[in-house]
Amino acid sequence: MSALLRLPEFKRLTLYFLPTYSPELNRIEILWHKIKYEWLPFRKHARSERVEALDGIQAGFGKEYNLTFC
Repeated sequence: MSALLRLPEFKRLTLYFLPTYSPELNRIEILWHKIKYEWLPFRKHARSERVEALDGIQAGFGKEYNLTFC
């Protein structure tokens, strides 16, 4: 059974229906993988250290930390 999706008519709107879980197609998943496994040091962080490290990555994004989506 499929639900009918009603949208206003747009001339240049393209809808892509993704599988329920497709991390390789979700850009935030790709970014988080890069942060978690490459940019953060591999050790246990206290909450304040983790927040500080993530703030540093966010501040350096586009300069020190780069990501390309292929």
